[in-house]
Amino acid sequence: IGSETLDRYSKDNQSSGFDRDSINVRVTYVRDSEMLEDIDFERYFAITIIESQKINFGDKLLSWLTNSMANSDLVIPIIYSFSNSISQLIDSLDEATASNIAASWLYSIQDLEPKKQMDYLLHSFNQLFVEYEYENTSSHVRAIIYDDYIHVNKDHNEIESLLSSCNLTTIGHNYFKRFVGQIIDCHKNAFQKVQKLILPTAFLRKDNPRDARGEWLTEIVDDLCNKISSNQSLETCTGALIGIHQDYSDISQWKGEFDKETKDEKLLRWAQTHSPLDDKEISRVFLDQKNGRNFHGGKEDEWYEKFKDFKDCQIFDQFNSCATLARNLHIKYWRFFKRLFNITDSLRYGLKAEGLEPMYKQRIGISDISKIRSQVSKNILNELFLDFSKDGGVVR
Repeated sequence: IGSETLDRYSKDNQSSGFDRDSINVRVTYVRDSEMLEDIDFERYFAITIIESQKINFGDKLLSWLTNSMANSDLVIPIIYSFSNSISQLIDSLDEATASNIAASWLYSIQDLEPKKQMDYLLHSFNQLFVEYEYENTSSHVRAIIYDDYIHVNKDHNEIESLLSSCNLTTIGHNYFKRFVGQIIDCHKNAFQKVQKLILPTAFLRKDNPRDARGEWLTEIVDDLCNKISSNQSLETCTGALIGIHQDYSDISQWKGEFDKETKDEKLLRWAQTHSPLDDKEISRVFLDQKNGRNFHGGKEDEWYEKFKDFKDCQIFDQFNSCATLARNLHIKYWRFFKRLFNITDSLRYGLKAEGLEPMYKQRIGISDISKIRSQVSKNILNELFLDFSKDGGVVR
């Protein structure tokens, strides 16, 4: 939901306002009823209950909820229970007790497998923090059910999908937006502001992240072309970089008279070979060849070897002197651009995106719901640009 992005931005930029506006998620694994004592229920604007196995202290959970809220002048705005054993007890609560604990209760009407509980949880998060527009609890429940139906219907017939998805009901106060709307809006507005600060403007203009990526790469190349005309040193290091992409795989470049060259000498020779540079050649190498993948060294099976060979060469220092987008052509940012391609590709191809690293596959694979996977990929994209800026990259 973007909390980590808000927290990190606040810490890195000493801007505590965004941190205060963000909603944080706490997960507590309750193994026995005594652990309930550690939960201060009135601190939360929403509580979700899921269970991975049958429990025998559902009655104690409700007792703790009742006791915790009995002497408070607050109520929890909404409690989600996807645990059927607890939902059965919720259904039997008298109105006075239920309303003293929570304004609204959303709970299951059948026993749900752990995976189904998790699906409902993720649907509810998506509805709250991404698509929130609900006046009351009933419309919120219907939206969760509908999202689940659309997801399940991909693999089952219509009747099976309806039976699988229509397992939620609600009791209590119906004015959902009145209790949580302002909190959600505060979080969403803060997140949108931070996104505008950390993402290139192309990613704010374009709905499709892959189109945005292409537009941003074009902006980087355009900036480089503008700078080269008046900067010989920048032209030299750009020529050396083009030499890596054009000459690295040529075996003759490493034999005979070139056998004893240092890496910097080889790059300088390549730079001279490819000079003078013109805008058309620069665009061809960085935008047209390999669909822009020369930004991260080219092919999947050879980029890292190039990186290891040349990452410490001083010839690229001129890129560091740039305070604009041209700086991003430095070889030290290849890993960032590789991840940028993989993450933006994952928004189209999912876990099948070429080169997607295991740590990203694990995060995106939290669910097989396409909306959830897309949202996780977008959050990873935000984190990627946060790291990029912290490492000296220029976003705009």
